[in-house]
Amino acid sequence: AREITRESKDIWEAAGRIARWVAQNIKGAIPGGGTARGVYDTRSAECGGYANLTAAFCRAVGIPARVVWGCMYSPVGGGLFGQHGWNEIYMGQAGWIPIDVTRGQFDTVDSGHIRIGIHRSTTTALNPKKAEILDFRTQK
Repeated sequence: AREITRESKDIWEAAGRIARWVAQNIKGAIPGGGTARGVYDTRSAECGGYANLTAAFCRAVGIPARVVWGCMYSPVGGGLFGQHGWNEIYMGQAGWIPIDVTRGQFDTVDSGHIRIGIHRSTTTALNPKKAEILDFRTQK
């Protein structure tokens, strides 16, 4: 992580370099390496593995990072929401900023991400049989 971020001018650039390194050096696989160490060793990951390695690298250089999970919209098969994991990077007064290395969204995430919680263990999962939208608002 230190080598990846060595010439970064600030923590945002450093986090971006880490995210891009992970995206370029880890291949998608189900199941993937899972843990940060497993992903690094096998160079393969599912979304949670990408997020675990990204968070570990950020933390290794002093950047607060966490793995979050929830649903993400995908246009596959006519459109659906599925379980997904991504990162949030702490940027001081700006707060926790979401990024999604799996989707190549290194500066922010699209509005198809619905954050449900912070990933706390390898058993954190969302497997709904039914989901209902309780409130929906748009602005003109």
